[in-house]
Amino acid sequence: MCSSDLFAEKSQELENSLGEARRADLDPALVKSFLDQVRTVPADAEAADRVQLDVDMLRTQTDPAERLALRGDLLERLRDIAKRAKFREDLLAGELKLRKAELDKNRADYELAVADDASAEKLSSLLALADAKRAEVATATLENQAANTHRKTLEGLLRQLTAGEDRSEEHTSELQSPCNLVCRLLLEKK
Repeated sequence: MCSSDLFAEKSQELENSLGEARRADLDPALVKSFLDQVRTVPADAEAADRVQLDVDMLRTQTDPAERLALRGDLLERLRDIAKRAKFREDLLAGELKLRKAELDKNRADYELAVADDASAEKLSSLLALADAKRAEVATATLENQAANTHRKTLEGLLRQLTAGEDRSEEHTSELQSPCNLVCRLLLEKK
């Protein structure tokens, strides 16, 4: 691309730095925290076990190309776990919305019965339905909040696990753009 040795050397240095970051071991404490959080959802226990196997394989792998592929697969598995957590959170949010709509209907039915001077027995029955639905809404709200916290924790840990690679990639991109511009300008002058 550019014949300047300085630019070629800097580009190679940046690529080497990024490659090292992409082959590096993952922080064991962060991996443990991520897996502990994953295991709080029984449906993800098997996924956590598979991640642990991949982490162990990454630690023992010495071939740079294999480390790169294995680490990439491992990070993709972690992202998939976070995506499943988001999916479950979305399902629970839908359930919460449905329960709230049912509660609104039950309250409206009660208010209409009051306006129509319904019998005490009918009002009591409608009030009991509304109270039961209110309890379901409270439970659904707590479940949704727990799912939200779970997902955000996983995403935060995942960001921490990839922070070194992300910084290296950002640094490489920031420095390559000006280098490429200078190279184009030098080639245009020739």
